[in-house]
Amino acid sequence: MRASLVLSILIGLSAVSCTSGTVATAPMVSSFSPWHGMPGAFVKVTGSGFTGVTSVTFNGVRASFTVKSNTEINAKVPSHATNGPVAVTTSGGTGKSSAAFPVDNVVEAGHDVSSLKSDTYHLQADEWNSSAPLTIASDGNLDFWITNSGLSNSTSGGPGAYPSLYKGCHWGDCTANSGLPMAVSAVTNPGTVTTSYRTSTVAGGAWDASYDIWFNPNATTADNLGGLEMIIWLTSQGSVQPLGSEVARSVTIGGRNYNVWYGVNGNGATVSFVLGNPTTSVDNLDLGPLAAFAVDRGYMPSTWYLIDVEAGFEPWQGGEGLTVKSFVVCDAKGC
Repeated sequence: MRASLVLSILIGLSAVSCTSGTVATAPMVSSFSPWHGMPGAFVKVTGSGFTGVTSVTFNGVRASFTVKSNTEINAKVPSHATNGPVAVTTSGGTGKSSAAFPVDNVVEAGHDVSSLKSDTYHLQADEWNSSAPLTIASDGNLDFWITNSGLSNSTSGGPGAYPSLYKGCHWGDCTANSGLPMAVSAVTNPGTVTTSYRTSTVAGGAWDASYDIWFNPNATTADNLGGLEMIIWLTSQGSVQPLGSEVARSVTIGGRNYNVWYGVNGNGATVSFVLGNPTTSVDNLDLGPLAAFAVDRGYMPSTWYLIDVEAGFEPWQGGEGLTVKSFVVCDAKGC
């Protein structure tokens, strides 16, 4: 009887302990500040449930941290981290930020150029028409973002810069194994050169998100003079427009609708294809139909050469936070 009574009491106590205990819940990460940073920089992570934190990671890479309160953590961006969510783990589980934290592994300004992906792509700030502060950064993959911009050019003139990624030869600076130069007669064959470009944009400033594609009369890579510059506008902000004047409206080329502009500057001619339905991203864009249109209109002969494909932003004013999330160009040598 006594053994049975003791057992019953113990079982009862256990039940009380389980039912009256607090169940741990996963933390919640609501924001971080600043919105980007280099390895070694400190980031304030805010949220809730930061009691008993066992780890903080940046896209899966563990970081050193100090818990300031139940709602704030001070974390250090770890080496080798790349873009991705900030995650906080406790005994109750793991909470992740909804936004990715951009890691500034590569930083550019002015006319700096850096090689990415074993030199198959290059990153450039390309501030060609301004001396105002402009800085861009990348985590080392085929992406970048504008971290600081003091650009304030008049929208009646040209943009201040063209921060971008490219494959090919930009004014004598060439990437490795690009498959370029390539004869226009080959480019016009459907599917020979395709590209995808994904961005996220900002509401303020004056800018466009665009491709900049260069064709030369000869298979030279020393410069981009005297040929045709082909620009493809995905979307824009503010009272900006392409060089020259509109020469065709609502033209369907390669299954997409464009308004076409044409003008001439000191480097040669420029044809701009402005998407009739603006978008922040394109997938598997075939350059063949666009090149064929340019040939048919007499903007260049089929004997010229494609030397460079670039993707980025033309900011006239501001532009901080504009981000290229991914970019790729595919040809006979691959992507």
